[in-house]
Amino acid sequence: MRGTTWARYAGRVTSSSGSSTGPLALYHELWLEGRAPDLERFCAHFPEEPALVERIRAIAELRAELQQLAGEVRPAEAPPEEIAGFRLLRPLAHGGMGSVWLAEQQEPRRSCALKLLVPLSKLQLQRFRREADLTARLKHPAIATVYAFGVAGEIAYLASELVAGFTLRELLNAADLATADRPDEWLADLVRRMACGAAAGGRSTAHSPVGIAIDLGAQVAEALAHAHDQGVIHRDVKPSNIMVTVDGNAKLIDFGIAVPIEEDAHLTRTGVFVGSHAYAAPEQLKGEHHRVGPWSDTYATCATLFEMVTQRPPFGFAELGERLARADDPPPDGPRALNPRVPPALDALLRRGLDPRPERRFRDGQELAEALRHCPRRTPLVPWVPFHRWRRWLPRSLAQLVAGVMTVAAVVLSVLYAGSVRELELRRDESRAIRLTSAYEMLNHILHQREESFATCIAHNPPAMRRPVGPRSLRVALTVLSGRVLNVRVLQQPVWLDWSTRTCLVDAFAALGLPGVGTAQAITIEAEVELPRPPVIEPLRLNGAGGSPAEER
Repeated sequence: MRGTTWARYAGRVTSSSGSSTGPLALYHELWLEGRAPDLERFCAHFPEEPALVERIRAIAELRAELQQLAGEVRPAEAPPEEIAGFRLLRPLAHGGMGSVWLAEQQEPRRSCALKLLVPLSKLQLQRFRREADLTARLKHPAIATVYAFGVAGEIAYLASELVAGFTLRELLNAADLATADRPDEWLADLVRRMACGAAAGGRSTAHSPVGIAIDLGAQVAEALAHAHDQGVIHRDVKPSNIMVTVDGNAKLIDFGIAVPIEEDAHLTRTGVFVGSHAYAAPEQLKGEHHRVGPWSDTYATCATLFEMVTQRPPFGFAELGERLARADDPPPDGPRALNPRVPPALDALLRRGLDPRPERRFRDGQELAEALRHCPRRTPLVPWVPFHRWRRWLPRSLAQLVAGVMTVAAVVLSVLYAGSVRELELRRDESRAIRLTSAYEMLNHILHQREESFATCIAHNPPAMRRPVGPRSLRVALTVLSGRVLNVRVLQQPVWLDWSTRTCLVDAFAALGLPGVGTAQAITIEAEVELPRPPVIEPLRLNGAGGSPAEER
């Protein structure tokens, strides 16, 4: 202790009663100075305090809990190369709850996301274990699957499904990169640009298309509906905890502060806020954990949708203190006031979801998902006509009224049915065309990077004839599933291409990796490459003199 022991301060400690400085305060003072002594030896000098050891340890656990709530959990910055059957490849993210690594699980062999944490207390390890137990309950396509949980030495780990895509936060920050004129192509264009290495310059100003926001919000709400049915409350729905896959689907991740519905949140002290204040419901902000429920998750989901269509949270970029001061207030503006393209129905839906009173909101994810599925995507073309304008045309008898209503209902239902069938067909065709266009663009990008492999095949396997004639184009059909080429079928080849060169070229096509292509189902695309001109092979000359046979004679 740099030449000064804690015993020098013992004279300031007389007893636990009537003293301005007790042993507990002394130990805390030494800890703040970075000179905390050995706990057992320290407490041995105060036999009149038999419970001193337990009191100091309880305070240490409370301090560690407060550090975790403040985001000061120590991540595993330099973990071992292998943890209980997982080989770590590279870091993916670092945060207050630890670090996430790209890893390869040995049995079964598969890629996964490995979340690592160096617990500072038993309480943090208990929370980490609770995250694994709660997430393991959930089996839904819009929720990342948990593979394994364990403790290796001082490191606790949680292995889960590796989602190929980007967080919604990354997409919102890079929204200015999307240049697609049609809203249906906005998400595919943005994901394709980011997959090819385009970088965002900061917070974007471009709003997400309303249809895209509704679709992704409905998928998140359906994932929450499954979690709520299984008795799990997420408590931290926000853009950075929503992954968007390369095929445009949403996945809910990070159940680090989730709690079970059927149990009291005993791991979180009353009055302590946990979550993200820009998206948290009022009861969660105020630390009223007994009032937190599925309606708190629907509030956070609506806050996320609000930011998607306006590029700002419901309360702007307020700090935690300002947000706490306005916890019981509704948002000052609706999304339509910030983005005129938001339909009135969606504006009303988000206003209801962001109501500070829990009983006025959507009670769970299922109710919110149904509301989003039936929400119009465009502003209605026919405005509402007041009653006094059309009451003169009302029928004079009940029979006329019933007949008129039935006729109008039949016509409307017929039009809606025909329109819904046609819209469904158009959306399917557009989705298929978008996926095919994205696949061809990704294929052209990869082929441009792999030109050398095709040139190597020609250089190592030159044709037997002296001067190859005819076209040099090679056209093949590739069957791709989950980014891997399953089959290569040659459709057209040059006449001078021999068997060995063709085999080399087919192997080069089979080795191509096409991320994001064929993720939902196998897709067949055609590729055509212009082969480089092969080197000319001079014919062998006899007798070693360089002359013709006639000249030799």
